[in-house]
Amino acid sequence: MNSLERYIEQLNEIEAKFNGYKQDLDNIIFKVSSMVARTVITNGEIANPTPYYHERMGSKLNGKIIPSPIVSNDCMKYHYDSEDRLIMVEEYSVFLKKFQIRELYFYNELTERLRLSSGMLAVLSVFDNPFSNTKLSLAFAGRNGFIVEEFIYDGDVLTEIKITRSKAKPDSQTEEHKFVYENHKLIQIERICQNGYRELKYTTKKPNFNKIKEDTYKALKSTITDYTGNFTAFGIEGFVDQQQPMLCVCFTDENEPSDLIADWGAEMHDLQLYDWQFNDSQEKKCVKIIGEIIVQLVEEGLLKDKQIYFHQSQVCATQLYSGLKTVFKKANIVVN
Repeated sequence: MNSLERYIEQLNEIEAKFNGYKQDLDNIIFKVSSMVARTVITNGEIANPTPYYHERMGSKLNGKIIPSPIVSNDCMKYHYDSEDRLIMVEEYSVFLKKFQIRELYFYNELTERLRLSSGMLAVLSVFDNPFSNTKLSLAFAGRNGFIVEEFIYDGDVLTEIKITRSKAKPDSQTEEHKFVYENHKLIQIERICQNGYRELKYTTKKPNFNKIKEDTYKALKSTITDYTGNFTAFGIEGFVDQQQPMLCVCFTDENEPSDLIADWGAEMHDLQLYDWQFNDSQEKKCVKIIGEIIVQLVEEGLLKDKQIYFHQSQVCATQLYSGLKTVFKKANIVVN
């Protein structure tokens, strides 16, 4: 019996409650708003309803309490009732120029969390031990179906979350979140899917750019020297801004290759850069390092007299990163 089958009665009850709440949402918001006893304004998140909820989404729980709202998508309002329980969360939308309700909480034997999107109910979650060591969370997410999260502990230390989703009954999709600690502090959350796909969702480790440069240089040099055919153009399709930053490298013997590397019809050689998504400054630094490596490969003769293409999001990377443009200009290298 899988998790969906085990909890199907509770899940069906949650679905029925979801539909009722959806129809009565305006009255619910009015009722909850009338219960607000105090409000805390923050820049960033300050509370996890279930263990490491925001870290599992790829962010950090490092919000700061501020005296007044700021114009930022990270600006939040946390509303508490007379028993000092969190009952509503609002977040600011720079696009809409106003706060929008994101979450509502009801406290009974179990806690109910209503997640809103664009003013409509999107997810209803029911779970135990809110803001603490949750053991089980059951949810209904409208067209996205049911979600079962089972939290596994070693003593009081969370080691794993088993997640089962149903997009189309009775089919299900399962995944696990594995937690790694160092000196009793969380350093990594890895997501492992049913099909074997693995993804690092969170890490406190900082990129070792010296190692990234060394490894990337060796990998690019090896890819070029191992290529047995003749080539007139060398292309790098960058995915440096992705969850798992990587490059796709290919070659062509066309004298006038397409402006889109993907249209070359050539084999792509994958090269992973790092196991976690870069922040903006790290991304720019990594792209600059790749540019420096290309310059070095030209100077060493491996890319001498070759057309060089370096794209990010199918656009010449020099149009997106001024630091990279400076690297190539200084070396008098033209990159398409």
